[in-house]
Amino acid sequence: MVVRYHRAPMTHLLHTEPLPSDDRLAQLATAHLTRSSALQLVAELLTRLRDMNFPWWTPEQLRRAYPSAERMRWLEQRPDLRQRITTQLTGLAPRAARNKAPEFQSALIDSVLDEGDIGLDVFEAAFEPVDLAVYGPAEDFFQLFRRRMPWEDDSTPHQDLIGWLIGAFLSDKCSLDGSPRTPILSALDVRTAIDGAVWHSRVPLHVRVAIDEARFASHRERPHEPFTVDRDLAIATPALIAASIPLKDLLGVVELAASSLGFDERGGGREHASRSAGSVPEVADEVPRQTVPPASPYEDFADEVPRQTVPPASPYEDFADEATGFSSEAPAGSEPVPAEPSSDPPTSQRFAASEPAPPPDFSAQPGYPAPVLPMVLEAAAFEVGLPLAEESTGALDDVVRADQASLSLSDGWEVRPAAGPRDELESTNPWAAASPELASATERKESKDSD
Repeated sequence: MVVRYHRAPMTHLLHTEPLPSDDRLAQLATAHLTRSSALQLVAELLTRLRDMNFPWWTPEQLRRAYPSAERMRWLEQRPDLRQRITTQLTGLAPRAARNKAPEFQSALIDSVLDEGDIGLDVFEAAFEPVDLAVYGPAEDFFQLFRRRMPWEDDSTPHQDLIGWLIGAFLSDKCSLDGSPRTPILSALDVRTAIDGAVWHSRVPLHVRVAIDEARFASHRERPHEPFTVDRDLAIATPALIAASIPLKDLLGVVELAASSLGFDERGGGREHASRSAGSVPEVADEVPRQTVPPASPYEDFADEVPRQTVPPASPYEDFADEATGFSSEAPAGSEPVPAEPSSDPPTSQRFAASEPAPPPDFSAQPGYPAPVLPMVLEAAAFEVGLPLAEESTGALDDVVRADQASLSLSDGWEVRPAAGPRDELESTNPWAAASPELASATERKESKDSD
């Protein structure tokens, strides 16, 4: 089981004793550094970066990130350190420099820097890495390194730096004064933070063979003694790992160490907006925030994806304003747009006057017996005063018959005798047209009444 010790976020040292001496302040700072593996690591890292003179970690960039005014505020409780730095950089007398406020001291330092009296390398060297780690934002220094380090560049100096850093994570003592400390990471942490496929494909074959041979020999000689990962990394040393594996694949080891130290990535590595642009790309002030994905996959391309329009009601509606004269009506000779098939009959078949619907057959309906219907019809005709027998209705019928007789057969007309009111009533009788039996029953009734 792997046990990791997560430490609280680092804070700078604050002195609570009233008016301590300079020696007492120095002792308290040393004790504070000795108790913290994280502060020791940050102080070692700042020292290593200063010695290697990388183009992405220059005094110019560090001054923009941490100006003199901010640095003097870090050392507000250490008047001895502020006096030494002010006198070293500006030449001000020690007593005069000690009695000045941090704001006055920083303004004086900036004036000599801006006038070119001293160089930025001298300015950076005046601040000791141990003092910066103890009184400054140690977490911020570590996060700034993570952001500025070019992980895609596998040059030899960068490999040397990362190899040293992995060794510092595993070390149980401080390289500055040799004081003991708790390792930041275990060998198992380092080994598992590297992808297995990357390890077996990048670490040289003879190194992996040497690890296997050492494991087999240990099992033969001391079968009850486990062969741990520490022995693996004793053969595949941190320097060999950094020289064999791409640095971007070792970033997981650094991130795991930051988590073990209690460093919060969101709060570290900030740089001031007042910094000027240089040849080296600057790092953003804050971690880029993750944006909420758009509700639609085309939202970001709203100006590129054409919008779908509603199709016009007529296939020629879009051309109504054209000079060609197209309108919503189809031009002559164009093919009609086929309509969707429908189960309903055409309108012309449903409402044509030449083909009236057949009268309903009420003879088959219950409650209407056939002998009763003729009597009902005769009673209705009698009430309205219609004649019940074929008889002449007057001069008007004679005129109509004379006109019909005068028509010539050559004209295509069919001469028929004029129909009286009774004939009209019979022609509109649905029961007589629907059932011949009703018609015969009506005739028998008429003959009986005439007798």
